[in-house]
Amino acid sequence: MNILLVLIVLSGVAFLCGLLYLRFQDIARKRELDDALSDARRWVERLAGQVAHLIGTNAPAKQALADASERFTLACSRLDLAKTVEQAGLAKQTALEGLHHIRAARVAMKLNPGPALPEEAERSRADGEVADRPLPQGWYSRPWRKSASDSVGPERP
Repeated sequence: MNILLVLIVLSGVAFLCGLLYLRFQDIARKRELDDALSDARRWVERLAGQVAHLIGTNAPAKQALADASERFTLACSRLDLAKTVEQAGLAKQTALEGLHHIRAARVAMKLNPGPALPEEAERSRADGEVADRPLPQGWYSRPWRKSASDSVGPERP
């Protein structure tokens, strides 16, 4: 009878330890998500300030600001819907893309580009420069279709 009582007590203690472990895991996951959301929110708010206060003075700057505004809208939407650390990371990444567009607009308007932004390996490979100015990905110095058709050669009858 004593052995049965000891086994019941030990299994109860093991069960309680398992519950405590799971509870601490939940607390750690919640803290990690809160940290990721806070980090993303910081970048989105920084983008909001830039989008709200800059006005493009030339065509490249206006386009860059329009792109930054689109990224801001998307980052806000992603932040509102974020339920995981990965989703919060996507919101942060979208805000950073918008801030890179802001920097390009500021350079196009001959303004100080502002503080440096975190760089990523993929981003540095995808971007380029035209006339010694950094351009966000997707920008081309001339229409790419025209240059592609020029390199094919003369048409045959």
